[in-house]
Amino acid sequence: MKYFYFILIYLVGELLAYFIFRLIRQRFQREQGPAETESNKMNTIAKGLLERFFVYMCLVNNLPHALTVLGALKLGTRLDADKQHAVSNDYFLIGNIISITLAIGYYLAWLKWFAV
Repeated sequence: MKYFYFILIYLVGELLAYFIFRLIRQRFQREQGPAETESNKMNTIAKGLLERFFVYMCLVNNLPHALTVLGALKLGTRLDADKQHAVSNDYFLIGNIISITLAIGYYLAWLKWFAV
C-alpha cells in the first residue's frame, strides 16, 4: 500500500506541475519567438517527469548525494545545448527551481502522511 501512495503523490503532483509549466512556457514563448515542435515539447515533458521522479525517489530513499549527480548532468547537457537552442537562462533557472521544489514537495507530503 505504501508504494501506491508513493505513486499517487507523484501523479497528483505531476498534474499540478503540468499546469504550472504550461503557464511558464507561455510566458517565455512570447519572449523567445515561435513555439517548439510537438515532438520536442513531448520530449521536454518526459525529461521533466523523469527528473522529478528521480529527485523524489532519491529523497524518499535517503540518497541526497544523488542530487549532485543530477545537477552535474543537467549542467553538462546545458553547456552543449546553449550552442544549439535559444532558450533563455531565466527559463532554464526558473524551470529547474520549480521542478526541484515540486519534487521536494512530493517528498514532504510522503514524510507527513505515509512514511513509516
